Parts: sequence; C-alpha cells; structure tokens
Amino acid sequence: MFFLLISAILWFLSQFSDTYFYTFNLPVIYTDENSIDLPDFYQQDTLKVKIKSTGYGLLELKLKKPVFKYALNRIKTQDYWQPENYNTELKSLLGNDIKILEIKPKKIKLLKGINSKKVPVKALVKLNFAPSFLNKKLPEIEPKEVYIFGSPNLLETIDTIKTKKYTFDKVQADIDRQLDLDVPEKLIVTPNKIHFHLDVGQVISDKRKLRIFPISGNLDSEPLIFPSEVLVKYHFFRVDYPKIKNVIFKAGINQKKIKPGDSLIKVELIDKPQEIFDIELIPEYVKILIKK
Repeated sequence: MFFLLISAILWFLSQFSDTYFYTFNLPVIYTDENSIDLPDFYQQDTLKVKIKSTGYGLLELKLKKPVFKYALNRIKTQDYWQPENYNTELKSLLGNDIKILEIKPKKIKLLKGINSKKVPVKALVKLNFAPSFLNKKLPEIEPKEVYIFGSPNLLETIDTIKTKKYTFDKVQADIDRQLDLDVPEKLIVTPNKIHFHLDVGQVISDKRKLRIFPISGNLDSEPLIFPSEVLVKYHFFRVDYPKIKNVIFKAGINQKKIKPGDSLIKVELIDKPQEIFDIELIPEYVKILIKK
C-alpha cells in the first residue's frame, strides 16, 4: 500500500509537470474612470483565452479565479474594444508561466454607455442617549458620497441617497456600525452600505465661583462691580477631566463696552479650557458704578 501511494503521488506530479493546451473562460468586469465596478446590467462578457501551460499553472489559475477589468471612458465615445490589444495586461493577470495563444472574441461591442453620478449620503439615525451621556462630536460617515447608476431620467431626480432608518437606544458607548442605504427601485448604488461612527462620552457637570475683573480699561477709574463674583456652571466629558482640573478660569467685564448711563453690563468668561461646554454664568449681568 505504501509503494502504491508513492507511485500514485509520483504519477500525479508527473502529470502536473506536463504541458497542456486549455481554453480558459475569463470574466470581464466593466469599470468607470474612477475604477468603480459597474453593475452587471451594463454588460456581461467573457473572454475565451486559449493558453499553453503546465498542470501546475492550470491549477493555480483555477484557484486564483482571475477577472479582467476594462475601464470605460465617459468622455470618449467608444463603440467596441479589442481584447488582443490588452495582451500584456492579460498575461500579467493570468501569470507569467502561461502563454496566450488566442483570445476570442476579437472584438467586443459596447452595448451601453455609463449613466452614473456621485451624490451625497444622508444618515437617518435617531439617537437616544443613556442618562449623562452625549456625543462628543458630530457623526462621521464613510464614504460621504456614493455612485448611483440608472437611466438618465431617473438620475436627474436623485440628489441624495439616504440610509434606512435606524434607532439607537440607551447609547453610552461609541457607535461603529455598517448602515444599509435605502436604494430606490431601478437604481443601483456603489457601495450600498456606509460606515457610521459616533464618539460618545459621559458628561460631568461642575461649577466654580470666580471674582469678576474689569478688563480692557480705558476709564479714568475702575468701576465698582455688584456682585463682585459670578457662579460658572459648565459641563465636560469625563475623559477630559485631566485637561481642565488645573486650568485657571477668569471672568470679567469689558470696560470698552460701557456706554454713558449704563448701570448693567454682561459678564464674560475670558480664560477657560476648550473642553467645557453648556456654560452658564449666574448672574449674567452685573451692576456697575463708575467713580467720578
């Protein structure tokens, strides 16, 4: 049995080493000038490539399952193309050990032109956050635009492609999801999914009491401010706490904005960390008294 097995293996190896003539069916995929694969309804063609190869080369070819991509040109009018003109590209695709003897058909008529355009994507997403959680940034989608294919009349009516409706409840972590596009009938979209990403973080509320300083002074004397302190309420994301814990806050009134007869002026937060938001000043306005 052992010698029989060895003999069989040697026989198979010898067969693979022999040279064979074979006609390989090579599918053609048409692309536009941006290398986007066009839908099958445009055109389906197959090249019959007669080749000379070893058994090893044929086996590799079967496993590789190559596809030839032919790029159409939207601007240049083209009625047909000749596969033989792409002999170098075909040889590189099939393998350097394979010799191409003949390619059929000699000429392929292009039945349909390219009816496509690029449109933006709109994500239809409803977000319901868990208590004390919010999105840190605006949602990000990728790609932001997609190619749509269809009849010219239909393409004229489409300016945006929307996703299907999605609802995310009790959100308390980053969202990374693939969203399906809601593709209208008789229209093909490439790609038909987008990636949706949203940074989410826990929100912390805090407050500080600050003394109010006059700034940008061009008066003869500093005004008296009542009250002399303001309460600052604000929010920040928990992950940003190390960035703001030692930052100095400063509140003040801009003396350049004081007009004759004014008794009230708005308090401004002059120095603050970029990471805080939803800022509230109490009181928003303070009384001023200018010494004469």
